[in-house]
Order: sequence, then C-alpha cells, then structure tokens
Amino acid sequence: MNFEGAPVCRIVACGGLASAFFLPASAKARLALDLGAVLARGEWFRLISHHWVFDGLGEAALGSIALFRFRRFERYLGSRKFCGFVLSTSAITTLLVVGGATLFPSYIKTPASGPYALIFGMYALFYEMIPVAQPKLMRVLGITLSDKSLMYLVGAQLFVCQGSRSGVPAACGLLAGFLYLSDTVPLLRRLALPKFLEPLFAPRRRPPPRQMPVDDDPPPRSVPPPAEERFQQVQPSDDHVASLVSMGFDRDRAFAALLACHDDVAAAADRLLQG
Repeated sequence: MNFEGAPVCRIVACGGLASAFFLPASAKARLALDLGAVLARGEWFRLISHHWVFDGLGEAALGSIALFRFRRFERYLGSRKFCGFVLSTSAITTLLVVGGATLFPSYIKTPASGPYALIFGMYALFYEMIPVAQPKLMRVLGITLSDKSLMYLVGAQLFVCQGSRSGVPAACGLLAGFLYLSDTVPLLRRLALPKFLEPLFAPRRRPPPRQMPVDDDPPPRSVPPPAEERFQQVQPSDDHVASLVSMGFDRDRAFAALLACHDDVAAAADRLLQG
C-alpha cells in the first residue's frame, strides 16, 4: 500500500493488521475496553489501547481499506494537525462509549476494539468534503450507485460486523467527526502534535543519485506534443468550480486543478487535498 505523505494512517493500518494476525485472543482481551477492569482493577490503559487493536482479520481488512482511501485527509491536514484529529475523535468517542455503557449497561457491555473513532470520524470528512463526481456510476439490483457508494458500503459492513459491539463505537466516531467539523468546539480544530515531534513524521530524504560522466554531445531536445493535443484542453464547468469552492478551496486553484484534471471533479479534489 502506498501511504506516502500519510505516515499516521500507515502506522494505524499496519498496526491493526499486525494485531489481527499475530496477537492471541488473550492479549486482545487484555487490551479491550472493559469498564469493570478499568474501575475495579485500575487498568486505565484500556481506555487508549482498545482503539488500536482489531478483534478479527475481517474488521482489520475493512479498516485498512478505509484508512488507505482516506489517507488524503492526512495529506490535506498535515500529519501534525491530523494527529490532533486522531486525538480529538478518539477522546470524544471514548467519553461517549463510557457514558453510554454507564447509563445503559445491559445494552453496551464490551465495545469492539479497533480504530473505529478515527475511521468513522474520517467518514464525516468524506461526507462533507468530497463531492459526488459520478452520481450514476452503475446500477446493481435496480439500485443506482455513485462513485462514493463503494466506500459507504465498506463503512456499513464495518459498522454492523459485530452488531452493537461495533455499531456503538462507529456511531460515536461519526458524531466525533461531525463535532470536529462544526463550530461548536473551535478548540478541536486547533489541536496539533507539538512541533518538536514533527520530524517523526517527516519523509525521509534520499541522497541525490551520483552523476554519471557524460560526453560532450548536447542532450536531445524534447519533442513537443502535436498542436491538436496542446489545444484540446477541457474547460472546467462552472458547476464543478462552484462545487470545489464550496469545499473551501480558492476559485483560481479550483479552476487550475479542474483544468489539469480535464474537468474531473473527484481527481481535482484529490489534487487539491494533496496540495
């Protein structure tokens, strides 16, 4: 998987897959969110550890697909600010789950383990920030699917995979994501990893390749493309420009991205999110 520019998503995805493959069931139970163990034995680490260990391989596979597709949000926010997003969604989800388990102990007993807070928090970003480029991509069993439907199906399967055990943290993660996007708590958007820790997520710079000796012949000139290819640029439509502007991008940048992507609004949104 290519997680270039998204090291936090890479760590979470690889850690989730590794936990599903290699951790025994006893270790997973030791890291799960068990309020009885937290309150009776003081195992407070469970409030944090349950976010990073998947219960099964199926959930880990679905979660890794979502993390791979949503890596664009880390590139857009930057790893420092994305760490703030991870912290805020995880903390809010934990508070909501613990509060729900306290009020309704017979319905919420042991929530499913895994980064449901982060994944479904990013589903809120996906819903709000990524426009539908192809509303009628295909029809399956009489149902019209858009280009975003596949990711919603992945999320729905992850939501219901363990019934209420997975549904509760997933729903709380969605609420945390929408709360992050709203203006209710402005502090959430200002959370970021301390700057002195930024080198941990900086891409490694490779040394420049050694220059090979060349002869004195001048390099060949690049052949320009045919005139008809140079002038056959698809002009961006006003609706697509307005759609990107509504997401918060500058009009000139949106127009340039659509021009470079031949008026493909989804590709242009990815280009803008990746900077």
